[in-house]
This record gives sequence, structure tokens and C-alpha cells, in this order.
Amino acid sequence: MPRVLHVVQSGDRGGVQRHVHDLALGLSGQTCGVVTGSEGWLSHTVQEVGIPARALRHLQRSLDPRGVALARRELTAACDDLSPQVLHAHGIFALLAALPLADRLPLVYTAHGFQWHDEAHPWGVRRLSLQLHRLAARKVSAFIAVASEGDEARRVGFQRVERIPNGVALPEAGAGLADTNTFGVATRLVPGKGLVEALAILAADPGLRLLVAGDGPLRRTLEEQADSLGVGGRVDFLGWQDDLNAFYGSTFAYVSLSHKEGLPYGVLDALAAGLPVVLSDIPGHRELVEHGRNGFLVAHGDAKAAGQALQRLSSDRSFRAAAGAASREFVRTRYALAPMLERHATLYTELGGAVR
Repeated sequence: MPRVLHVVQSGDRGGVQRHVHDLALGLSGQTCGVVTGSEGWLSHTVQEVGIPARALRHLQRSLDPRGVALARRELTAACDDLSPQVLHAHGIFALLAALPLADRLPLVYTAHGFQWHDEAHPWGVRRLSLQLHRLAARKVSAFIAVASEGDEARRVGFQRVERIPNGVALPEAGAGLADTNTFGVATRLVPGKGLVEALAILAADPGLRLLVAGDGPLRRTLEEQADSLGVGGRVDFLGWQDDLNAFYGSTFAYVSLSHKEGLPYGVLDALAAGLPVVLSDIPGHRELVEHGRNGFLVAHGDAKAAGQALQRLSSDRSFRAAAGAASREFVRTRYALAPMLERHATLYTELGGAVR
């Protein structure tokens, strides 16, 4: 089996890190290491099962040419030490660090969503991201589309595009249908995740409560905003939760009003737990909702429409039960973990076999 080295900008918790974690542990026989720009949850959890993890000081969320050059040097040293046969970069900053190594190793790239779709970034940053992807595309052996970005990746210039959706394990039993007024979201507390809109739902409907599982640099700001809106007593910031079963079991629906997503694990886990969902109408969300069957899509930024969808779900228990059952079946048939791992393993084996 080929030796695969995963490269990701941060070792902290997040959807990208969850993806790398599942690949590294699920394909541990092929994983020779995980390289991150900082130590954190990802690096610690893979080390616990004996997978080498390296933190590269200069692999940061920055386009400073000197920093990128130093990150490339550090990654080259890590490859010399760990001897991968395939390099898998996750996100644009990891891709930039890995590009020089594409001359000697097959390079797999997973973008996990394109930055130019995220209005939380300034237009100049979004345009630069598009330009960098166009320049890098010719060196990438295979682009993995986790959602519906495959056609766009081809237009950008990636020659080989493989559609491999994110996958999650299906719990033996769903979370149940809590008779509660509480909806939930599990995410990093960073710009662009639609958390301000979630607070606006509470402000418009005094009968609802919100559970937020996750943490990040915006936590204090969001707590202050909740207080200023007069809803601080109806939102609980739980921090990161290693076990989300209690979280899902305490909610009647899952909400994500993000501005940009790849194929978000928070939503996939909620579907697997048997929760109906209310999601912003963006790429990455659209393929997770059959509108009116397992949840609702609402216009991006439309907190009023999201609140109306939640009212429909909270007031109609039979509809909520049917939507929750549809959510679990949706994951079982389309987004299971085992097929995701198998397809990655096949791709790694093919690319690694071409190395001489």
C-alpha cells in the first residue's frame, strides 16, 4: 500500500481536520503521517494511535512569499523524513506549500470549498484565491470534489477530478425527537458560519432556544451580541464536545446558515443522528437537503425564513419525525463513511503505483 502524507494548515478542530482525521485513522495502513501548521486536536488524536504528526512553524494562513517559501522547505524536510509516496494537501495554504514537491510525488488536492464563494473574505482575497488555484491546477494529479464543485474545478483548470463525498458513520440509533424548543449548530466560531443570523432567529422568536457546540475566536463577540439582542439567556455556548449525542438529543432541528461550505460534517452528523435541518441555500448545503422532506433550504442571510422553517418543524411532530427518518436514510445511502475511505484508498493505490 502506498504511503500517504496529509498536509493541512491547522491542527485545531474543524471540518477539514475532521476529514483528515477520518482518512488518517480509517486508512491507517496507508498513512505515513499528518503535517499541520499548528498543534491541536488533529495532531494529538492521530499521535494517540501511533501516526506521526509534525507541526510546521511556517505553514500558516498567510500568502507572505517568505513564509510560503519557508513552509515549503519545512514540508520538504518532513517528506524526506517520512518518505511518502503520495502527498494529499487539504486547503489552499497546504496546496501552496506542497506544490514544489509535485515534481517528485503525486499530489492530491481537496479544497473543501472555494474561498471565492465566501463573502466573508474581501473581494481581493477571493480573486487572488481563484488566480492561485488556476496557477496550481496543472501540478495537481487529482482534485477531490467533496461536494458539487467538480465542474467548477474543471473550469479552473484541474485535469483529473474525482467526486468523493464526505462520509460519516451512522449511529445505531438516532438521537430521537426531542419535544423541545431548542435548535442547535455545531461549528467553529469564526466569520462566515452564519452565527449572527442564528442569533437573529432568537431575537425574532422568544419561544426558541439555541445550543452552540464549538469554539473559536468569535465566541466572546457572539456572547456580547447575544446579550445586546436580549437573547443571552436563551443561547448556550457549550464549547467543543467530544461526544455530541447529548447535544443532538436535546434539539429538535439542526441549523446552519453558513456563507460557504464544502460538504459540512456538522450537517452530516446531524442528518445521521436523525435530525431535520434548516440550511442556507449555498453550494455544499444544497445536496444535503431534499426541501420539504428532510428539512428546508432558505435564502442566504434570511433569518426570517429560517425561523419560519423552524416553526414548521417544532409545531408538527409527525412531519418532524418523518424528516428525521429521511435524514438518516439520506446519509445511509449517499454519505456513509466506508465508501469514502474505499474510494480514497483506491485513488492512493493507483497514484502511488505510478511512482518509480
